[in-house]
Amino acid sequence: MDASWLPNHEAELADVATHQLEVLDGAHYLQWTQAPAMAKTITAFIAAHVTD
Repeated sequence: MDASWLPNHEAELADVATHQLEVLDGAHYLQWTQAPAMAKTITAFIAAHVTD
């Protein structure tokens, strides 16, 4: 990972009230290589922050 990646993405989210930045190992196609981890993280985030 490029050393500036994380600080740049944290800065992009600085003004977003509800967010979560999750860093996963892998290259560009994380939706293929990390699908179960992404699904688990997204599901937990939605359950914690979205109400009916």
